[in-house]
Amino acid sequence: MHLSIWLLILAVFIFPIKTISEEKEEKNCNSCHEDHGKSNILVLKAPILEICAQCHDYKEDDFKKMHQGIFIKNCVKCHNPHAGTNDKLIYTNQHTPFLKRQCKDCHIQNNDTTKLKIPLTQICRSCHIEKNILNQESKYHLPFLAGQCTSCHDPHTSENPNILKLNSEELCITGCHLPIRNEKNEHMPVKTRECLKCHLPHQSSNKYLLKILNNKKMTALNDLCQEC
Repeated sequence: MHLSIWLLILAVFIFPIKTISEEKEEKNCNSCHEDHGKSNILVLKAPILEICAQCHDYKEDDFKKMHQGIFIKNCVKCHNPHAGTNDKLIYTNQHTPFLKRQCKDCHIQNNDTTKLKIPLTQICRSCHIEKNILNQESKYHLPFLAGQCTSCHDPHTSENPNILKLNSEELCITGCHLPIRNEKNEHMPVKTRECLKCHLPHQSSNKYLLKILNNKKMTALNDLCQEC
């Protein structure tokens, strides 16, 4: 068999094939969007629920069953409106209870109710035991200490690793940590916004949540610097 054919077959298995929504496949953007302004910025014609309802019947039994009987107010919270790696266009990375459709693990299901069973500060740690080790020697990232996991993580789906709300380069400097002043010369991890090159996201024995090397408390800042 010709080498190019083998390479094509290999590529199919290595790279996921994106499923494209029917509207985008037909290049019919005006079904959902309308042109606005001189730069042709696309804006929605109507609220998301109204747009989705043009094609999807929320009252259908199959639809209700798929969504565990809960009325979803924002479809694009879980579905990519344009393309995805699965036929439902659900974002790639999914929280395990969401993936298994175990909504009751976290939510009280009563008609349209989506309330949590217990406070958010407790609910994540009820499963993530390994992230619930608090000791006096550690320094903590404030959202982690307060149990506010959804400050950084989406509880359902995301296109980002570890179901982060934004990619790690954007997350730290959006809303919480102001960008470091734009100096002429910047340390490369700062310039590339790779905060996790030096810092841990949850807790550390070191000041400023600096990384622990070789599973031991860092004795000198030079230890970390010399890793690079």
